[in-house]
Amino acid sequence: MATRIEDLELEPSALRLSGEELAREIESAVNAALADLQSRAVAVAGSADLGALTNELKDIQFNAERQFAKLTASLVEAQEQLTRRAGDR
Repeated sequence: MATRIEDLELEPSALRLSGEELAREIESAVNAALADLQSRAVAVAGSADLGALTNELKDIQFNAERQFAKLTASLVEAQEQLTRRAGDR
């Protein structure tokens, strides 16, 4: 949803400025507002990226846990086979 200027009020002192000076003041105010908007957008985008990164890290952790469980099961099975072979002798 875009924000729009609906009412522009000028201080009486602003009316004493030349057209060029008034234009610079308005330009400065608009640029400051745009910079603020841009920094907020970057902050939101950064949060979104951080959220995506968090989800990706959770997936990596889940996969690592699954692989570790498989490795542990394989080691337990190998140890049981070694124990059975040693008992057969």
